[in-house]
Formats: sequence, C-alpha cells, structure tokens
Amino acid sequence: MRQAAARRAALALSVGAAAASPLGAQAVTLRLRPRAGDTLHLRFEQTVSGGAGATAAGDAASKPARRLLSRMLVLSRSVVERTDADGSSVVVAHTDSVELRMPGAPAEALARARKGMQGRATRMHVAPDGAMRWLPERARATDTASGAASGTTLGLPGALPATAVAPGTSWTRTMPLPWRDKPGAGVPGEPPRLEVTFRLDSVARGGGVAFVSMRGRLLAADGASVRVGGALVGGGTADGRLRLDLARGWITDSRIDYALDLVAPSATAGARTPPLRVVVSQRLVAR
Repeated sequence: MRQAAARRAALALSVGAAAASPLGAQAVTLRLRPRAGDTLHLRFEQTVSGGAGATAAGDAASKPARRLLSRMLVLSRSVVERTDADGSSVVVAHTDSVELRMPGAPAEALARARKGMQGRATRMHVAPDGAMRWLPERARATDTASGAASGTTLGLPGALPATAVAPGTSWTRTMPLPWRDKPGAGVPGEPPRLEVTFRLDSVARGGGVAFVSMRGRLLAADGASVRVGGALVGGGTADGRLRLDLARGWITDSRIDYALDLVAPSATAGARTPPLRVVVSQRLVAR
C-alpha cells in the first residue's frame, strides 16, 4: 500500500512539473483581438512615491525609504465599438469614477482634477500588436485605420511580436515614457524613450492565457539627463508583469513599476547631489 501510494505521489509530482515546464510547449501568437460589442470593466491604480536612496539604474522594484506623493484610482468601461478585417479595433473608454489623493495638495485643486477626468469618453484605435492611437473626438466610427498604424507618434507603439513565440522567448522594443511631453511642447531633442525587453514566461489553460514579463531602461544620449515634464531625469528603469487572455484578446492584468532618478539643478553643474528617486507603480485589471 505504501509503495503504491508513493508511486502515485511521484507520478503526480512529475505530471505537475511537466505541466509547469515550458520545455516542449507550443508557440502561441500574442495578439489583442477583442470582439465587437465586448465590454471590459477596468480598474486602474497608480501610486507615486519618492525619496533619496539607491538610483534607478539598479532595479525599479527595489524600495529605499520613500514617502507617498500621490495616489489615483480610476474605474472605467472600455466598449469595443468595432473590429476591422486586419484584426484592429476601435475602443471607447468611459471614465466612471476617479479618486485622487495628494498629501498637502489643496482639496479644491484635487476636486477640479477629478471633475476634469470623471465622465469623459475617449476613443482609440488598437492594433493587434498592441499599438494604440487616440482618435479625435469628432472622428467617425467609419474612419479607416490608415494613419493609425503601429508605432505612430500620436499614440503608443506595438509591443507584441509579429510571429508566434514559445515560452522562454524574448524580444525588445523601444517605447516612449507614458509621461513624455506632447509634440510641439517646446522640449528640444528626442523625447525620452525606454528600451524594453519582453519575455514570454509561460502559458496556461491550453495556450489560452499568456504570462509576459518586461524589464526596461531609460535611453539617454551619452549618459546625459533627459527632460520629462519639466524635470531632469538622470536614469530610469521599468519592471513589470502582464497577463494576456488570448481567448478574449485583451490584457487582463498588468503591474508595472517605473523608477526615475530626478536630478537636482546643482547636480548638472557637477555637484554630488544625490538624485531623488521617484517610483510610479501602475496596476490595471480588466474583467
């Protein structure tokens, strides 16, 4: 009896290990292909914290002593308005609820900011590779996808690979920071960018769910500081995890930490002023 039980336990362990191993797993195609008429309920949380300590050149996930600078919670609905023959889609995002917290900020200013965000509707074109382009409010639903191609400077470039990939495969993309200055804002030079390496860590549910990790670093010419929203940034990293529901054709969970080293003006003159490390943590859950 004991030997039979031991054999069954060993078999169960070997089966479990095989199921968790990426070896021999078939390649999957990572695409965003939501169905027309689908509604995604989104919960977006963002916290910004800062403090002196280790530089972001180390790791975005490391946590020196920091204090909370701001916190935001946004509840919204994304309705898939239509899908095109090439697999792209037009999605309308409705902001239902906004909560803002910023220690020391006037309550009236927070109320105005919340009022400006809440109740708004934003239309965007989403390509299968994840590229997104925000559409003008007067754009018609019959607008073609021309001008909304991957990598457009009016949105976000695609991050997903063009071909099927197996667990363990990595690929690299160059992407703008989420807070880059708008075109025509008078900021000289190229906008700050991240070089991000993505990796398909594993798949589950028979290839219906994919887990992707990402690590990135801020690109700067010759180590020079770059300007982000009026601040000088001497370095930065990104670290995150994504969950893609391939059956629904959408990212259902993402967690990303951006760490930026803000350089004091005196530091640009050669003084050894320690940088202020700001960490922006974002979590997006769709259901």
